[in-house]
Amino acid sequence: MTYAEKNYDYALTQVIKKIHEDSDNYFWLFYKGVLQEKMADYAQAIVSFTAAAKQLDEPYEIIFEHKANCYRNLGMQELAIADYTVVLAKDSSSAYNFGYRGDSKRLLGDFAGSVADFTRAIELEPRETWFYYRRGWVNDEFLKNYTAGLRDYNKAIEINKEYPYTYLHRGRLYKIQMNDTAKANADFEMVLKLDTAVRDGGNCRHYALQELGRDAEATAWLNKILDKYPTDGNYYDATCLYALMNKPSEVLKHMTLAFENGYKDIVHISNDDDLDNVRNLPEFKALVAKWKLIIDAENERAKPAKDTTQATVEQALPKKSIVIPMISDKSGMYEVACKINDLPLRFCFDTGAYDISISQTEVEFMLKNKFLSKSDVKGNQSFTDATGKVSVGTKII
Repeated sequence: MTYAEKNYDYALTQVIKKIHEDSDNYFWLFYKGVLQEKMADYAQAIVSFTAAAKQLDEPYEIIFEHKANCYRNLGMQELAIADYTVVLAKDSSSAYNFGYRGDSKRLLGDFAGSVADFTRAIELEPRETWFYYRRGWVNDEFLKNYTAGLRDYNKAIEINKEYPYTYLHRGRLYKIQMNDTAKANADFEMVLKLDTAVRDGGNCRHYALQELGRDAEATAWLNKILDKYPTDGNYYDATCLYALMNKPSEVLKHMTLAFENGYKDIVHISNDDDLDNVRNLPEFKALVAKWKLIIDAENERAKPAKDTTQATVEQALPKKSIVIPMISDKSGMYEVACKINDLPLRFCFDTGAYDISISQTEVEFMLKNKFLSKSDVKGNQSFTDATGKVSVGTKII
Protein backbone atom coordinates (compact mmCIF):
# COMPACT_ATOMS: atom_id res chain seq x y z
CA MET A 1 0.00 0.00 0.00
CA THR A 2 1.39 3.41 -0.98
CA TYR A 3 1.63 6.39 1.34
CA ALA A 4 -1.30 8.05 -0.45
CA GLU A 5 -3.41 4.89 -0.16
CA LYS A 6 -2.71 4.67 3.57
CA ASN A 7 -3.79 8.29 3.95
CA TYR A 8 -7.02 7.61 2.06
CA ASP A 9 -7.65 4.51 4.15
CA TYR A 10 -7.08 6.41 7.40
CA ALA A 11 -9.32 9.27 6.23
CA LEU A 12 -12.02 6.77 5.26
CA THR A 13 -12.06 5.25 8.76
CA GLN A 14 -12.50 8.71 10.25
CA VAL A 15 -15.34 9.55 7.85
CA ILE A 16 -17.11 6.28 8.68
CA LYS A 17 -16.96 7.28 12.37
CA LYS A 18 -18.51 10.64 11.47
CA ILE A 19 -21.31 8.88 9.59
CA HIS A 20 -22.09 6.77 12.68
CA GLU A 21 -22.20 9.96 14.76
CA ASP A 22 -24.26 11.98 12.26
CA SER A 23 -26.00 9.60 9.86
CA ASP A 24 -28.35 12.27 8.47
CA ASN A 25 -25.55 14.54 7.19
CA TYR A 26 -25.16 14.10 3.41
CA PHE A 27 -21.65 15.62 3.48
CA TRP A 28 -19.97 12.67 5.22
CA LEU A 29 -21.63 10.19 2.87
CA PHE A 30 -20.47 12.28 -0.09
CA TYR A 31 -16.94 12.56 1.27
CA LYS A 32 -16.91 8.81 1.88
CA GLY A 33 -17.76 8.34 -1.80
CA VAL A 34 -14.98 10.72 -2.87
CA LEU A 35 -12.42 8.73 -0.88
CA GLN A 36 -13.71 5.42 -2.24
CA GLU A 37 -13.50 6.88 -5.75
CA LYS A 38 -9.88 7.92 -5.16
CA MET A 39 -9.17 4.38 -3.92
CA ALA A 40 -10.72 3.01 -7.16
CA ASP A 41 -13.54 1.31 -5.22
CA TYR A 42 -16.04 2.66 -7.73
CA ALA A 43 -18.97 0.35 -6.96
CA GLN A 44 -18.99 1.25 -3.27
CA ALA A 45 -18.42 4.93 -4.12
CA ILE A 46 -21.66 4.82 -6.14
CA VAL A 47 -23.44 3.42 -3.07
CA SER A 48 -22.13 6.32 -0.98
CA PHE A 49 -23.00 8.99 -3.56
CA THR A 50 -26.50 7.52 -3.99
CA ALA A 51 -27.03 7.57 -0.22
CA ALA A 52 -25.76 11.18 -0.05
CA ALA A 53 -28.18 12.25 -2.79
CA LYS A 54 -31.07 10.64 -0.91
CA GLN A 55 -30.41 12.91 2.08
CA LEU A 56 -31.22 16.00 -0.02
CA ASP A 57 -34.49 17.19 -1.54
CA GLU A 58 -32.50 18.74 -4.42
CA PRO A 59 -29.19 16.85 -4.69
CA TYR A 60 -26.21 18.92 -5.80
CA GLU A 61 -24.94 18.29 -9.32
CA ILE A 62 -21.45 17.48 -8.01
CA ILE A 63 -22.86 14.25 -6.50
CA PHE A 64 -24.15 13.12 -9.91
CA GLU A 65 -20.88 14.22 -11.52
CA HIS A 66 -18.81 12.02 -9.24
CA LYS A 67 -21.23 9.14 -9.64
CA ALA A 68 -21.03 9.49 -13.42
CA ASN A 69 -17.23 9.36 -13.26
CA CYS A 70 -17.47 6.12 -11.27
CA TYR A 71 -19.84 4.58 -13.81
CA ARG A 72 -17.40 5.56 -16.57
CA ASN A 73 -14.57 3.80 -14.75
CA LEU A 74 -16.75 0.70 -14.36
CA GLY A 75 -17.48 0.72 -18.10
CA MET A 76 -21.18 1.39 -17.44
CA GLN A 77 -21.43 4.15 -20.02
CA GLU A 78 -25.24 4.27 -20.27
CA LEU A 79 -25.52 5.09 -16.56
CA ALA A 80 -22.62 7.54 -16.81
CA ILE A 81 -24.40 9.36 -19.65
CA ALA A 82 -27.63 9.46 -17.63
CA ASP A 83 -25.88 11.11 -14.68
CA TYR A 84 -23.93 13.56 -16.86
CA THR A 85 -27.27 14.50 -18.43
CA VAL A 86 -28.67 15.25 -14.96
CA VAL A 87 -25.62 17.43 -14.23
CA LEU A 88 -25.93 19.30 -17.52
CA ALA A 89 -29.65 19.88 -16.95
CA LYS A 90 -28.67 21.68 -13.75
CA ASP A 91 -25.63 23.46 -15.20
CA SER A 92 -25.41 23.65 -19.00
CA SER A 93 -22.22 25.76 -18.83
CA SER A 94 -20.01 22.84 -17.77
CA ALA A 95 -17.71 22.24 -20.76
CA TYR A 96 -15.91 19.28 -19.21
CA ASN A 97 -19.10 17.41 -18.42
CA PHE A 98 -20.10 17.78 -22.07
CA GLY A 99 -16.66 16.41 -22.93
CA TYR A 100 -16.90 13.48 -20.50
CA ARG A 101 -20.40 12.64 -21.73
CA GLY A 102 -19.10 12.84 -25.30
CA ASP A 103 -16.35 10.37 -24.46
CA SER A 104 -18.85 7.97 -22.90
CA LYS A 105 -20.93 8.22 -26.07
CA ARG A 106 -17.79 7.39 -28.09
CA LEU A 107 -17.24 4.29 -26.00
CA LEU A 108 -20.86 3.24 -26.65
CA GLY A 109 -20.49 3.77 -30.39
CA ASP A 110 -22.72 6.88 -30.54
CA PHE A 111 -20.20 8.80 -32.64
CA ALA A 112 -22.56 11.51 -33.91
CA GLY A 113 -23.68 12.19 -30.34
CA SER A 114 -20.05 12.24 -29.23
CA VAL A 115 -19.12 14.86 -31.84
CA ALA A 116 -22.13 16.96 -30.84
CA ASP A 117 -21.06 16.94 -27.17
CA PHE A 118 -17.44 17.76 -27.97
CA THR A 119 -18.63 20.57 -30.24
CA ARG A 120 -20.66 22.05 -27.37
CA ALA A 121 -17.67 21.64 -25.05
CA ILE A 122 -15.50 23.56 -27.54
CA GLU A 123 -18.07 26.35 -27.76
CA LEU A 124 -17.88 26.71 -23.98
CA GLU A 125 -14.10 26.22 -23.63
CA PRO A 126 -12.45 26.94 -27.01
CA ARG A 127 -8.87 26.70 -25.67
CA GLU A 128 -9.06 23.12 -24.35
CA THR A 129 -6.81 20.88 -26.48
CA TRP A 130 -8.40 17.63 -25.33
CA PHE A 131 -11.79 18.53 -26.81
CA TYR A 132 -10.33 19.11 -30.29
CA TYR A 133 -8.12 16.02 -30.12
CA ARG A 134 -10.99 13.78 -29.01
CA ARG A 135 -13.45 15.18 -31.56
CA GLY A 136 -10.79 14.84 -34.25
CA TRP A 137 -10.23 11.19 -33.29
CA VAL A 138 -13.96 10.41 -33.50
CA ASN A 139 -14.28 12.19 -36.84
CA ASP A 140 -11.17 10.57 -38.26
CA GLU A 141 -11.20 6.98 -37.01
CA PHE A 142 -14.87 6.25 -36.45
CA LEU A 143 -16.87 8.56 -38.75
CA LYS A 144 -14.21 8.52 -41.51
CA ASN A 145 -14.54 12.28 -41.87
CA TYR A 146 -10.82 12.80 -42.48
CA THR A 147 -11.05 16.48 -43.37
CA ALA A 148 -12.80 17.30 -40.10
CA GLY A 149 -10.39 15.06 -38.20
CA LEU A 150 -7.33 16.78 -39.66
CA ARG A 151 -8.82 20.20 -38.94
CA ASP A 152 -9.33 19.27 -35.28
CA TYR A 153 -5.84 17.76 -34.92
CA ASN A 154 -4.32 20.92 -36.37
CA LYS A 155 -6.31 23.12 -34.01
CA ALA A 156 -5.35 20.97 -31.01
CA ILE A 157 -1.66 21.28 -31.92
CA GLU A 158 -2.02 25.03 -32.48
CA ILE A 159 -3.27 25.37 -28.89
CA ASN A 160 -0.91 22.85 -27.29
CA LYS A 161 2.21 21.66 -29.10
CA GLU A 162 3.19 19.32 -26.23
CA TYR A 163 0.48 16.65 -26.42
CA PRO A 164 1.98 13.58 -28.16
CA TYR A 165 -1.24 11.68 -28.88
CA THR A 166 -2.43 14.40 -31.27
CA TYR A 167 0.73 14.01 -33.35
CA LEU A 168 0.32 10.22 -33.34
CA HIS A 169 -3.21 10.36 -34.75
CA ARG A 170 -2.44 13.12 -37.23
CA GLY A 171 0.59 11.13 -38.37
CA ARG A 172 -1.56 8.06 -38.96
CA LEU A 173 -4.05 10.17 -40.90
CA TYR A 174 -1.24 11.55 -43.09
CA LYS A 175 0.18 8.04 -43.60
CA ILE A 176 -2.95 5.99 -44.24
CA GLN A 177 -5.43 8.41 -45.79
CA MET A 178 -3.21 11.00 -47.48
CA ASN A 179 -0.17 8.87 -48.38
CA ASP A 180 2.11 11.66 -47.12
CA THR A 181 4.94 9.67 -45.58
CA ALA A 182 7.14 12.70 -44.92
CA LYS A 183 4.51 14.52 -42.85
CA ALA A 184 3.51 11.27 -41.12
CA ASN A 185 7.07 10.44 -40.08
CA ALA A 186 7.64 14.01 -38.89
CA ASP A 187 4.64 13.62 -36.57
CA PHE A 188 5.84 10.22 -35.32
CA GLU A 189 9.27 11.69 -34.60
CA MET A 190 7.58 14.48 -32.66
CA VAL A 191 5.89 11.84 -30.49
CA LEU A 192 9.32 10.39 -29.68
CA LYS A 193 10.56 13.85 -28.76
CA LEU A 194 7.63 14.53 -26.42
CA ASP A 195 6.80 11.12 -24.91
CA THR A 196 9.98 10.19 -23.05
CA ALA A 197 8.80 9.06 -19.59
CA VAL A 198 7.05 5.87 -18.49
CA ARG A 199 3.67 6.83 -17.00
CA ASP A 200 0.70 4.94 -15.63
CA GLY A 201 -1.45 6.08 -18.56
CA GLY A 202 -1.41 8.11 -21.76
CA ASN A 203 1.71 6.48 -23.21
CA CYS A 204 2.02 6.44 -27.00
CA ARG A 205 5.77 6.29 -27.72
CA HIS A 206 5.56 2.57 -28.52
CA TYR A 207 2.93 3.27 -31.20
CA ALA A 208 5.15 5.87 -32.86
CA LEU A 209 8.12 3.49 -32.83
CA GLN A 210 5.97 0.82 -34.45
CA GLU A 211 4.78 3.26 -37.12
CA LEU A 212 8.44 4.05 -37.87
CA GLY A 213 9.22 0.35 -38.29
CA ARG A 214 11.17 0.06 -35.03
CA ASP A 215 9.21 -2.88 -33.59
CA ALA A 216 11.93 -4.14 -31.21
CA GLU A 217 12.22 -0.71 -29.59
CA ALA A 218 8.42 -0.45 -29.41
CA THR A 219 8.17 -3.78 -27.59
CA ALA A 220 11.00 -2.88 -25.20
CA TRP A 221 9.32 0.43 -24.31
CA LEU A 222 5.96 -1.26 -23.83
CA ASN A 223 7.53 -3.80 -21.46
CA LYS A 224 8.95 -0.95 -19.36
CA ILE A 225 5.44 0.45 -19.01
CA LEU A 226 3.91 -2.91 -18.08
CA ASP A 227 6.67 -3.69 -15.60
CA LYS A 228 5.96 -0.47 -13.71
CA TYR A 229 2.23 -0.02 -14.36
CA PRO A 230 0.44 -3.33 -15.11
CA THR A 231 -3.00 -1.71 -15.50
CA ASP A 232 -5.97 -2.62 -17.67
CA GLY A 233 -5.41 0.39 -19.93
CA ASN A 234 -1.75 -0.43 -20.49
CA TYR A 235 -2.54 -4.08 -21.21
CA TYR A 236 -5.13 -2.88 -23.72
CA ASP A 237 -2.45 -0.67 -25.33
CA ALA A 238 -0.24 -3.78 -25.54
CA THR A 239 -3.11 -5.64 -27.21
CA CYS A 240 -3.40 -2.91 -29.82
CA LEU A 241 0.35 -2.72 -30.42
CA TYR A 242 0.67 -6.48 -30.97
CA ALA A 243 -2.41 -6.41 -33.21
CA LEU A 244 -0.71 -3.75 -35.37
CA MET A 245 2.37 -6.01 -35.45
CA ASN A 246 0.08 -8.94 -36.39
CA LYS A 247 1.12 -11.13 -33.45
CA PRO A 248 -2.10 -12.97 -32.53
CA SER A 249 -0.71 -14.99 -29.60
CA GLU A 250 0.52 -11.82 -27.90
CA VAL A 251 -2.81 -10.15 -28.62
CA LEU A 252 -4.75 -12.93 -26.89
CA LYS A 253 -2.38 -12.94 -23.93
CA HIS A 254 -2.54 -9.18 -23.33
CA MET A 255 -6.26 -8.84 -24.06
CA THR A 256 -6.86 -11.49 -21.38
CA LEU A 257 -4.68 -9.54 -18.93
CA ALA A 258 -6.54 -6.33 -19.78
CA PHE A 259 -9.88 -8.00 -18.98
CA GLU A 260 -8.54 -9.62 -15.81
CA ASN A 261 -7.32 -6.22 -14.60
CA GLY A 262 -10.66 -4.51 -15.20
CA TYR A 263 -10.95 -3.48 -18.86
CA LYS A 264 -14.65 -3.20 -19.75
CA ASP A 265 -15.15 -1.18 -22.94
CA ILE A 266 -16.41 -3.99 -25.18
CA VAL A 267 -18.04 -1.68 -27.74
CA HIS A 268 -14.79 0.22 -28.23
CA ILE A 269 -13.02 -3.07 -29.02
CA SER A 270 -15.46 -3.65 -31.88
CA ASN A 271 -14.68 -0.21 -33.36
CA ASP A 272 -10.96 0.28 -32.68
CA ASP A 273 -9.00 0.29 -35.98
CA ASP A 274 -5.88 -0.90 -34.16
CA LEU A 275 -7.48 -4.33 -33.81
CA ASP A 276 -8.45 -4.84 -37.46
CA ASN A 277 -5.75 -7.49 -38.03
CA VAL A 278 -7.16 -9.78 -35.33
CA ARG A 279 -10.80 -8.80 -34.97
CA ASN A 280 -12.17 -11.72 -36.99
CA LEU A 281 -9.90 -14.43 -35.60
CA PRO A 282 -12.10 -17.12 -33.97
CA GLU A 283 -9.94 -17.14 -30.82
CA PHE A 284 -10.18 -13.37 -30.43
CA LYS A 285 -13.93 -13.31 -31.03
CA ALA A 286 -14.40 -16.11 -28.49
CA LEU A 287 -12.30 -14.30 -25.88
CA VAL A 288 -14.24 -11.05 -26.28
CA ALA A 289 -17.58 -12.90 -26.23
CA LYS A 290 -16.60 -14.72 -23.03
CA TRP A 291 -15.65 -11.52 -21.26
CA LYS A 292 -18.69 -9.66 -22.54
CA LEU A 293 -20.87 -12.15 -20.67
CA ILE A 294 -18.78 -11.68 -17.51
CA ILE A 295 -18.81 -7.87 -17.74
CA ASP A 296 -22.54 -7.74 -18.51
CA ALA A 297 -23.24 -9.87 -15.44
CA GLU A 298 -21.01 -7.72 -13.22
CA ASN A 299 -22.63 -4.53 -14.49
CA GLU A 300 -26.11 -5.92 -13.98
CA ARG A 301 -25.28 -6.71 -10.34
CA ALA A 302 -23.76 -3.25 -9.86
CA LYS A 303 -26.78 -1.36 -11.17
CA PRO A 304 -28.70 0.41 -8.40
CA ALA A 305 -32.21 -0.81 -7.76
CA LYS A 306 -35.09 1.48 -8.65
CA ASP A 307 -35.62 2.13 -4.95
CA THR A 308 -32.19 3.67 -4.44
CA THR A 309 -31.96 3.53 -0.68
CA GLN A 310 -28.60 2.64 0.84
CA ALA A 311 -29.79 -0.89 1.60
CA THR A 312 -31.22 -1.69 -1.82
CA VAL A 313 -28.20 -0.32 -3.67
CA GLU A 314 -25.86 -2.36 -1.50
CA GLN A 315 -27.97 -5.44 -2.23
CA ALA A 316 -27.48 -4.79 -5.94
CA LEU A 317 -23.70 -4.90 -5.61
CA PRO A 318 -21.76 -8.15 -5.91
CA LYS A 319 -20.60 -9.27 -2.47
CA LYS A 320 -21.03 -12.12 -0.01
CA SER A 321 -22.61 -11.85 3.42
CA ILE A 322 -20.77 -13.41 6.37
CA VAL A 323 -22.09 -13.39 9.95
CA ILE A 324 -19.35 -13.00 12.59
CA PRO A 325 -20.42 -13.56 16.22
CA MET A 326 -19.24 -10.81 18.59
CA ILE A 327 -19.59 -10.22 22.33
CA SER A 328 -20.22 -6.73 23.69
CA ASP A 329 -18.12 -5.56 26.65
CA LYS A 330 -20.89 -3.01 27.51
CA SER A 331 -18.63 -0.03 26.72
CA GLY A 332 -19.28 0.11 22.99
CA MET A 333 -16.48 -2.31 22.08
CA TYR A 334 -16.90 -5.89 20.89
CA GLU A 335 -14.80 -9.02 21.28
CA VAL A 336 -14.27 -11.46 18.42
CA ALA A 337 -13.02 -15.04 18.76
CA CYS A 338 -9.99 -15.64 16.48
CA LYS A 339 -7.15 -18.04 15.92
CA ILE A 340 -3.59 -16.92 15.26
CA ASN A 341 -1.52 -19.83 13.92
CA ASP A 342 -4.11 -22.16 15.55
CA LEU A 343 -3.80 -20.42 18.94
CA PRO A 344 -7.31 -19.38 20.17
CA LEU A 345 -7.39 -15.71 21.20
CA ARG A 346 -9.99 -12.99 21.71
CA PHE A 347 -9.60 -9.66 19.95
CA CYS A 348 -11.29 -6.28 20.28
CA PHE A 349 -13.12 -5.36 17.08
CA ASP A 350 -12.23 -1.76 16.10
CA THR A 351 -13.91 -0.40 12.95
CA GLY A 352 -11.25 2.30 12.69
CA ALA A 353 -8.23 -0.01 12.72
CA TYR A 354 -6.26 -0.81 9.59
CA ASP A 355 -3.84 -3.34 11.12
CA ILE A 356 -4.31 -6.24 13.56
CA SER A 357 -2.31 -5.67 16.74
CA ILE A 358 -1.36 -8.04 19.56
CA SER A 359 0.46 -7.38 22.83
CA GLN A 360 4.09 -8.12 23.66
CA THR A 361 2.87 -10.66 26.23
CA GLU A 362 1.03 -12.62 23.56
CA VAL A 363 4.02 -12.51 21.23
CA GLU A 364 6.35 -13.86 23.91
CA PHE A 365 3.89 -16.66 24.74
CA MET A 366 3.56 -17.56 21.04
CA LEU A 367 7.35 -17.60 20.54
CA LYS A 368 7.87 -19.73 23.63
CA ASN A 369 5.19 -22.24 22.59
CA LYS A 370 6.15 -22.43 18.89
CA PHE A 371 3.11 -20.58 17.56
CA LEU A 372 5.57 -18.05 16.11
CA SER A 373 9.18 -18.39 15.02
CA LYS A 374 11.92 -15.78 14.92
CA SER A 375 11.69 -15.78 11.11
CA ASP A 376 8.12 -14.42 11.47
CA VAL A 377 9.47 -11.19 12.97
CA LYS A 378 9.90 -8.69 10.12
CA GLY A 379 11.33 -5.62 11.84
CA ASN A 380 9.92 -2.26 12.89
CA GLN A 381 7.06 -0.33 11.31
CA SER A 382 5.35 2.96 12.12
CA PHE A 383 1.67 2.86 13.09
CA THR A 384 -0.86 5.69 13.40
CA ASP A 385 -3.58 5.54 16.07
CA ALA A 386 -7.02 7.16 15.96
CA THR A 387 -5.65 10.43 17.40
CA GLY A 388 -3.07 10.72 14.65
CA LYS A 389 -0.15 9.84 16.94
CA VAL A 390 2.61 7.82 15.22
CA SER A 391 4.30 5.02 17.22
CA VAL A 392 6.87 2.38 16.33
CA GLY A 393 5.86 -1.28 16.60
CA THR A 394 7.11 -4.64 15.40
CA LYS A 395 5.64 -6.24 12.29
CA ILE A 396 5.15 -10.01 12.44
CA ILE A 397 3.68 -12.72 10.25
